[in-house]
Amino acid sequence: MTDPSDRGRRRMFNLQTAVGLLVAAGIVWLGLTRIDLSETVAPFAVVRVGFVLAGSGLIVAVIAIFAVRWRVLLPKSPSVPMRFVFCYLMIGCMMNAIIPLRLGDLVRAYLLGRRHGIAVSTTLSTVVVERIFDVVAGGLRGPAPRRSNPGPLTPCGSGGS
Repeated sequence: MTDPSDRGRRRMFNLQTAVGLLVAAGIVWLGLTRIDLSETVAPFAVVRVGFVLAGSGLIVAVIAIFAVRWRVLLPKSPSVPMRFVFCYLMIGCMMNAIIPLRLGDLVRAYLLGRRHGIAVSTTLSTVVVERIFDVVAGGLRGPAPRRSNPGPLTPCGSGGS
């Protein structure tokens, strides 16, 4: 099957793109007219940029490790380049953040299977094996630590008893 990057140029501007840009512009306009920018920007003054950059780098590194793990589980033929495995995994992470029930895992399995000529059932089975690994690794880590004295449970803002 052909590499997705070799499919030639697609039309960059069509009706769907125009509608998407109009909707995005409308949302930005609403946000800028209804939000006090000084109150919005003030909390960012205390952000430690070094920590943000370090955290971002760690997130990308962890996702790269997950991509290597998924690549190892995928069939050897046809060989899927690592960059595509990483991209599909990132798409799956984004979809998991947007839609419920971890449907992003189904999306990434479907995209990889469809675009690289691998049966979707095969790619889905690799996702299931990944989830089994995750559960086993969590079980080997042990139970989550508990607070020794959690204190009384009160609704937020009630001020205690």
